Amino acid sequence: MIASFRRFLSRHPHTWVAFILWLASLMMILTKNSIVNQNVASIINGTFSYLIYPFHLIPRTFEIWKENQRLRSELMATKSKLTWLTEAEFQLPLLKSFLEFDTSQNWKTIPAEVIGRYFRIGHRRIVINRGLHHGVQPPLPVINEKGVVGRILYSTLTTSEVQIIGDPDLGIAVKNQRSRVEGILRTSKSDLPKVEGVPLTADVKNGDLWITAGVGKIYPKGIPVAKQLPLPSPSGHFLNLPVVPTANIEALEFVFVLTSENKQYFGDGDQ
Repeated sequence: MIASFRRFLSRHPHTWVAFILWLASLMMILTKNSIVNQNVASIINGTFSYLIYPFHLIPRTFEIWKENQRLRSELMATKSKLTWLTEAEFQLPLLKSFLEFDTSQNWKTIPAEVIGRYFRIGHRRIVINRGLHHGVQPPLPVINEKGVVGRILYSTLTTSEVQIIGDPDLGIAVKNQRSRVEGILRTSKSDLPKVEGVPLTADVKNGDLWITAGVGKIYPKGIPVAKQLPLPSPSGHFLNLPVVPTANIEALEFVFVLTSENKQYFGDGDQ
């Protein structure tokens, strides 16, 4: 393109002179006309402002990004605190009702958290974060704010395995709170817990509460264990009464181990 422009000037030398004269005239007009100067200056300033405006935005954009990051972190922290407070609000009534539990007869409570569980046919166990170091040992009873959970089966220094209601190897001596009829709560490998050894003529009704009988030395007397379900048809010489535990065995989070000062736990009636 430059070569073509040079060839054009060489062929028309008067054009170059005309271009210089036109440029000089334009400069003279611009220097004498203030209005034109102002318009040209405005155009130049406006164009320059548009060109450098993005560079002014870069620091501000970076500041906005940092502020967004800070607000996002604060929002996540606030959500975590809200979740914790909601969980604490849910647990407060449970802890309150347990603190109101009657621990007479020289029984003390050791709070514990469930840190493991396995529910299989033939085994119903949980693991808690309390052991020999905390004064927990077999066969101490384990309860929650609703009633009996089970008993300590095995303990290490810092953890314990709890045999809970629903385990076929666990038996609890119980008593009907209303009629005072006694029996043994057991569970077969593939069935609901049942109260066994109840005479056919016993006074038992749907919805009755079964409590610990206190005839053994594992469980104190009078702790809720299970509620009576609809009665089955009689068969044999004794009733096998289906019941549902008062404690929510499937969703245990916190439990309490009962320990006695006299350290005498074993006895007839509890297994």
